[in-house]
Amino acid sequence: MKTGDINGVFNAMKPERHKVKSINEVAEFQKESVIISPLNKADEMKTKIQNILTSIKGDRIIKDKNERAILLHTITNEISENIEKYMGVSLQSNKIILTADKIRHSMRNNKPQNKKASEQDLLNIFKLANFEKHFYYDSKNKNMLLFFNTYEPTNDVLYLAITPNYMTKEYGVINQIVTISKFKKEDYKSRIKTLIKLK
Repeated sequence: MKTGDINGVFNAMKPERHKVKSINEVAEFQKESVIISPLNKADEMKTKIQNILTSIKGDRIIKDKNERAILLHTITNEISENIEKYMGVSLQSNKIILTADKIRHSMRNNKPQNKKASEQDLLNIFKLANFEKHFYYDSKNKNMLLFFNTYEPTNDVLYLAITPNYMTKEYGVINQIVTISKFKKEDYKSRIKTLIKLK
């Protein structure tokens, strides 16, 4: 193995039809594959995100030229008063929005599988999200947190982290969902111990 020709070693392990004149042919093929593959994945991700937005937007679309955001919920006066009480800051908007960028971020390939919401969860997020209960304020991170069950019966809890008075270029100051993630149900009680219940 120390003195053998690399092309000969490669060809020795291959049937006749797969033998190459130079190992460089393999390197070139792999290089081309690396260029093509991510584009296919990007297109697939774009399609999934568009399907999710189309499924849940209805008349809740936030108008912009690309329809990249939806109104997920409107914060009640009771919750606004509690936010002001615990944050010491008045909400500048009562709207909670979900954008295509945040959906993409929640579905990214490098996100651990055990924390990733499924496509079905995202398609049904408007039905799943119930702002009448399990709605909390995290004073440490200054976020509102909503907890709810996954679409399919599992031992997981989904949560949305919502940043109040979030400054966006397209929509001005809004309450924006910045994280969609999940964790095991048995961790729920320990998670909410340090949180303030809003509703």
